[in-house]
Amino acid sequence: MAFERMSAEDQAVIGDCLKAAPVFLDSDLDTVTGVDEETFEAIAAAYPSVDDSNEDVALAIHGALLNMVFYPHSMEKKWSQFIRIPREEIPAVHARWMHLKGWDVPEADSPGELYFKLMR
Repeated sequence: MAFERMSAEDQAVIGDCLKAAPVFLDSDLDTVTGVDEETFEAIAAAYPSVDDSNEDVALAIHGALLNMVFYPHSMEKKWSQFIRIPREEIPAVHARWMHLKGWDVPEADSPGELYFKLMR
């Protein structure tokens, strides 16, 4: 499993994003992550005792990391209540996880450029 090979800090950030996504993404959770709400919440509750080689788990992690950067609107004040690092640092965690998964990580000059390439 890719996330098991990540640093403890990166693993914690993934957990933060999984737990925060239902709050920040609200009713759009299943649309923007590709995982239905019940499954997503079960994965978040079980994390880190999940297998990210499972498609739903991988989609939940990928969707949470991808969408927590740009999607939460007007939630800046709540960010630090849920996620331990600044929003700008999430793309680097995401890229490290994707690399360990063996997924292509697009070349990008900035976190924003990386996310726009990933969203295509």
